[in-house]
Amino acid sequence: MAALGDVRVDDLDDATIRPLRRRLGNRHTTFNRCLALLIASMNRAGCLHTDHPIRRVRRYKEKQKTRVLSRDENHRLNDALNEWRKKKGGWRYADLLALLILTGLRRDEWRLGRWEWVNWALALYNIPETKTGARTVYLSAAALEILMNIHRAGGNPARGFIFPAVRDKRKAMSWSWTTWRRLIATAGISDVRCHDLRHTAGSYAHSFAGLSQRAVADLLGHSRLETSGRYIHDDEKRRAAEAVAKAVTEDWKPGN
Repeated sequence: MAALGDVRVDDLDDATIRPLRRRLGNRHTTFNRCLALLIASMNRAGCLHTDHPIRRVRRYKEKQKTRVLSRDENHRLNDALNEWRKKKGGWRYADLLALLILTGLRRDEWRLGRWEWVNWALALYNIPETKTGARTVYLSAAALEILMNIHRAGGNPARGFIFPAVRDKRKAMSWSWTTWRRLIATAGISDVRCHDLRHTAGSYAHSFAGLSQRAVADLLGHSRLETSGRYIHDDEKRRAAEAVAKAVTEDWKPGN
């Protein structure tokens, strides 16, 4: 890390870490992650003894941010997505966000998704690598319909990105926070992050569809309940996917 300069491993402590803390300013979570990465690297290199002073470096307290769309906000989001589908290239963001809230996947698990990962016959989305390893996602009828529309509009490709870039289809679409903010403003929603769509899917699955915590964790691919998730039968996973889609789309109007 360039901010630390030329510092011996044995001299790493709260004082020598201070330049990194100053450089990151109020980006407290980033500082905590940098510190964790440094400690993990030292541990892997075998130079982190039990009384090393870096273990005592003060971390920032992190506030857990959880934001779930209300039923009315979900309704307005769908209206905004329908409006954006009318814009040139707007379908990319509209369909991407719709798939995110329907499946609870992380943003890049769809943004970087490829047609080779879609099993049409079984309505499955097989992601080879995620934050918690490979995943098989059960697609609801609503999610599958969106994918089919994209597939047909793109000429039914066998390979390539589901959401290709505008100028170079060999690349995935880029993410624009400006576009995200404009779309959310169109929906009249404030104080919401893209990741909150994932929170919304999980909350709806529990609150409106009545799924257990274990089933929700399995639906979202949370590693902490990964072991217990293995015992959920495929039929229950399929019902989970359909239950979330039903809870989400109850507030949606058909697109124009």
